[in-house]
Order: sequence, then structure tokens, then C-alpha cells
Amino acid sequence: MDIDLLVEAALRRALVEPAGRLLYTSKEGEPGLFPATAPGRRAAAKAIQERYLEPAPEVGAECARITVKGREKIAGSLCTKTILEDFVRVLEHRQGIARQTLAAAQKQIDQLDRMQAGLGELRSALLGEDPPRSPQTAEITHVSKTNSNKPGAVQLLAGSLGMVREFLAEHERGSGADLLLFQLYDHLTGRLGPISLGEFQDQLRVWHGEGFVALHPWTGPLYQMPRPEVALLTGHEIACYVRWSGNPEVTTPELLTTQQTTSRTAQAGQFRSLVV
Repeated sequence: MDIDLLVEAALRRALVEPAGRLLYTSKEGEPGLFPATAPGRRAAAKAIQERYLEPAPEVGAECARITVKGREKIAGSLCTKTILEDFVRVLEHRQGIARQTLAAAQKQIDQLDRMQAGLGELRSALLGEDPPRSPQTAEITHVSKTNSNKPGAVQLLAGSLGMVREFLAEHERGSGADLLLFQLYDHLTGRLGPISLGEFQDQLRVWHGEGFVALHPWTGPLYQMPRPEVALLTGHEIACYVRWSGNPEVTTPELLTTQQTTSRTAQAGQFRSLVV
């Protein structure tokens, strides 16, 4: 194969992964900039000698990244549209892999939760013991007890439902459209102070589960999603929008707590009736 064609193909790959990647395709099949063949090694040697590529030891021992000279060479031989299409194709591929990984992890978590619940019911039926609490429940209880007299970001966020309702209602009256999640996050951090993305997303899941807010997915190309780090994985979709859907009378944490307690009491009564 022509050495110059191998160099050009490698520079196109390196251009869309500027941090660096493997110089040669590994035996395990992980793609590299060059094939692990004799022509590929000659092409790699030429690219390094011509200073189109340079070592990237912080990424890996046998990794390389494109240099300024390499970018200038590939930019001179390709149109801007082709370069951007290459970048978008790689980005969407990586995002697809990430979504599949997250979905698989969520499936495993759901299976573990069901196993935990089944173990609790079995112990209760056979030994007459109370169902064991999951580690997540124990952690939440611990946080609640240790922070009961110390209003932190989690408590402030949990008590901000009225503020959220007013903000979402005002946005809907003004535009008639759903609100982007990052806009809600920025609003809450501006009003309440620093809030981590994890705390925000956890509380959003609670409000969504209680039926107070509706989450809607992003339907455009993934590379066009604004502030993707704030988006929330819900099932097999990536939620990017939020809209108020709960009781319009809920404006205070106290009323929310009363409603939640009533709902959970009713659910517990239904469960007991099924057991009996």
C-alpha cells in the first residue's frame, strides 16, 4: 500500500483525537493510527520523522498525537466539511459506546436491586426478620442524621421544589417550550450556591419519580446537545429537557413532605393488604 496514503489516513484519525491514540492497531483489536504491518510501520516512521506526529506518553507508552505541522498538512489536503464529518462520526461512535455502557450498568443495578428486595422478602418470610436495608438506604439515612442540623446543598436542593415550580412555570409562560436541564441547574446554583452535578441529578430523579417534573429526551444529533454533562440518563434515553407536571399547589417543602408521607403510607397499606 502507498505509504503517503497510510500517512494521510493516520493524520485524519489523529486529527479527531488530538489527545493521542495508539500508534499501531493492537493484537486485541483496539484501533491505532497505523496497521501493525510492515507498510504501516514504515508509514509511522515517516510521519514521526516528518514531525507530523509526536509521542503522547501521558496517554500510553505506544501512543502518538498530531502536531501543528500534521494539522496543517491534513487541512491542506482535505476540505473543511470532510474534516468536520470525520470528527462528528468519531464523536457519535464514542457517545454510542458510552450510552451502551451506561445502559448495561443501569441494567445491572436494577437486577441487584431486585435481588436485594427478594432477599429481604425471603428473610422476612422464613425468619420473621425485617427486610435488610440496601447500602443506598443506609447511606441516605446516615446523611439525614448527620446533617439534620446542618443545612447543606442536598437539603437546600430538596427544599427548593417551590422555587423550581415557579421558575419552570415562568419559562413555560414566556416561551411555551420545555426548559433545558442546564438552565435549571444554572438557576439553582445561582440561587442556592454550589451544587454538584450528582446532587442535582439525584434530586431530579426524585422529583421525576414523585411525578412533579417530566423529563424529555434530546432528539437531535448528540454532538449538538448543549452542556451534555448536565443531561440525565433515563432508561435508554438521554433526558435534556424538563417541564413541571406536578401539583400546582406544591410550593413549600413542608407540603411536599406531607404529600410524600401520605403517598408512602398508602403504598404501605396496599402492600400489607396484598401480603394478608
